[in-house]
Amino acid sequence: MNHAKLRRSKKQFQILDYKTEDEIVEIVKNIGERKLTESSHTFEKFRGKTISEASDSSTLDYTKIAQSRPAIALIDVVLAANRDYNKAVLKYIKKISKTDLNNFDQLLTLIINKEEFLDFWGHKDEKKYKTLLDILSQIQILRKKFPLINNDY
Repeated sequence: MNHAKLRRSKKQFQILDYKTEDEIVEIVKNIGERKLTESSHTFEKFRGKTISEASDSSTLDYTKIAQSRPAIALIDVVLAANRDYNKAVLKYIKKISKTDLNNFDQLLTLIINKEEFLDFWGHKDEKKYKTLLDILSQIQILRKKFPLINNDY
């Protein structure tokens, strides 16, 4: 299958063509009832809880962090994609959290020097670096489009 056809088929995918709403609700419920595993995103903090319990408990904490330090929240999300969070991400987020990085302007200043930034965030992953750069670029566009929004959260 060529890439254009694959992209087109992904855009046309509609989950409700394959599962009913009730089936989707049941799947989510079953997933939520499972216990966190050692590779789960919040295992260290919510050991022994179900996915739903951990999700409910962590949502408010994460929102507080994202409000006060949106740059770190963004880095956290980008680094976490397709990674074992506890092994590949958590230690770097803890290290970054000890810095004075808070907002997207500070992050933009840091990311300009690629090599220094890659050392700062602890990964040499070009794809994740580009993803973060692309997101920050889009944020700059949104800032111009919506100048009355005065905080990064």
